[in-house]
Amino acid sequence: MSKLTWKITPIHKFSISQNNSLNINPGYFSSWRYEDEYQKILDNYLTVTKGSYVTNLIWNHTLSSRMFYEVNLGRYLTYEHAAVQNKWWYEYTETLDLCPVEYSHINEDGDIRIFQGDEYWDSGDEPHWYDYYSNNWSLDLDISYITSSRHSYKAGFEAKYTEMQVIDIYKPWIGTSGLGESWDMYKVYPNNGAFYIQDRIVFEGMIANIGLRYDYWFPGKYIEDAIANEELYTITDAGRELFMDETIKLFGHRVKGHFSPRLGISHPVTDNDVLYFNYGHFSQLPTYKYVYAKLNSNAEATYNLIGNPNLNPKTTVSYELGIKHKFNENSAVEFKAYYKDMFNYETSQRITTYNPKLGRYSLIMYVNMDYARSRGLELIFRQRYGRYFTGDMNASYSIVTGKSSTPNDNLLVAAGRLDAKPIGENYLRWDQPLSIGGNFRVKVYEKTSPRLFGFPMPNNWGATLHFEFESGRRYTANTILDSVYSEGQLYLIGVSESDKPYSKIADYISRLDIKIHKQVFQNERQYLDMFFEIRNVFDTKIPAYINPFTGEAYDPGEPISYSYINRPSPNENPSRYKRPRTLIFGFSYGF
Repeated sequence: MSKLTWKITPIHKFSISQNNSLNINPGYFSSWRYEDEYQKILDNYLTVTKGSYVTNLIWNHTLSSRMFYEVNLGRYLTYEHAAVQNKWWYEYTETLDLCPVEYSHINEDGDIRIFQGDEYWDSGDEPHWYDYYSNNWSLDLDISYITSSRHSYKAGFEAKYTEMQVIDIYKPWIGTSGLGESWDMYKVYPNNGAFYIQDRIVFEGMIANIGLRYDYWFPGKYIEDAIANEELYTITDAGRELFMDETIKLFGHRVKGHFSPRLGISHPVTDNDVLYFNYGHFSQLPTYKYVYAKLNSNAEATYNLIGNPNLNPKTTVSYELGIKHKFNENSAVEFKAYYKDMFNYETSQRITTYNPKLGRYSLIMYVNMDYARSRGLELIFRQRYGRYFTGDMNASYSIVTGKSSTPNDNLLVAAGRLDAKPIGENYLRWDQPLSIGGNFRVKVYEKTSPRLFGFPMPNNWGATLHFEFESGRRYTANTILDSVYSEGQLYLIGVSESDKPYSKIADYISRLDIKIHKQVFQNERQYLDMFFEIRNVFDTKIPAYINPFTGEAYDPGEPISYSYINRPSPNENPSRYKRPRTLIFGFSYGF
């Protein structure tokens, strides 16, 4: 990470920043999740490489004492590659579980039963091959003007151009296409942005912020070509008509947009109390995977979930009411209540249609049909202790409910992995009712070495202590019907309480992080700091997933589902917990 700032004149400033990151791991702490079946052939398991490059060029210009503007040109590149030993997919070999081989006599005629395998792969490669990158260029312009009256105006625009490519291949040794049992690949060039204007009004102590934002989105030529291709069975005739109705033509391409009003009001109740209210609409683009996936794929998989060119952005309508109270110059408290109504969430839906060449057929496609609601209370306390110490504490209680926690429910139903898609409103997977967190900071930067109780203290250093205490993961419980004891392991037979998804909460979890930094040297032009960070100081075991029978983490000796009787036990999976204690040491240099 680096940043360079050049103050050209008192009214002109130019800065450039660069931030790079790289992470390489076998999927332990990512969405890939390590699979224990590969413990005998770890060299044949995936290596997941993720990285990003963020560059920003920022120009600030003060036109007058009342007007100034800022221009930000940015580039954000993110990529992810998952493969076995950096092979191409066509170099993969099929996974096989062949050893040991056991023979047993089954009758006096000499018939023999052969048992092969021990639930762990002996050869072959993990079946996924994945490559993704997204290269984003952005241009932001903000201009502010303060009038001589009660108004302050701010306006601007954001524009982003994206180049994105996805290649996703599964079990490449299957089928005749050379791309495996299931595959998808596309390269798209969507672009999006927004225009906005805001008026800040101050009137006898009351402050009102009134704003309007317009978000636009060009899905790109890939979608337009797919809509125009009447031979493409993944888009229905009704879908083509809907796309033309919900978009307009601009600069030769189809675009859709959305207006979002914003309102914020704050008013002093007493000299130390301020009451405020915020209302706003917020728009978020649909996940691109749900738009472009498998539109041009002819994969041989039994179940394919098709992208939908007609997906609309997700919209959140937010209400917030709060009060701030200042006890004195060093301490303050804030209490607020909020309600968020989120709709146009993606879900999967089976669609049946007719084509003269194919006859009657059905697709499982992403559609905007789900919704969610979030409501909660939040308490924030801030305190400053003398010259060196500051702290804050945050406590919240919230409930998040909705139709579905994943857009893939109907696909899971079709594959027999879910009894039925929930009909009513239920708790969602990411709901976390109770959350308490806090920060305690020490910062000692003095001209002369400070003293504590008459003793000299180190100078030019700081430390941050951060703690969290929060509800555990939500999970869908299983009801026990029977049990089987085999080879030292208790297996439980039961049914999922799928009519009450994510109604149970695992045990509370806590975590403590510490970061210390010390200035090595500093002059007028440059500085050098060193830092030492400990994440998860007490090495708290935070479950990555929950045993639905016990409501606890998977651990050796714990009962598990009977479905694992011929599969590797999740009790032995090394990725069953999130990141353990982590130590980081480094330097920061500025000039």
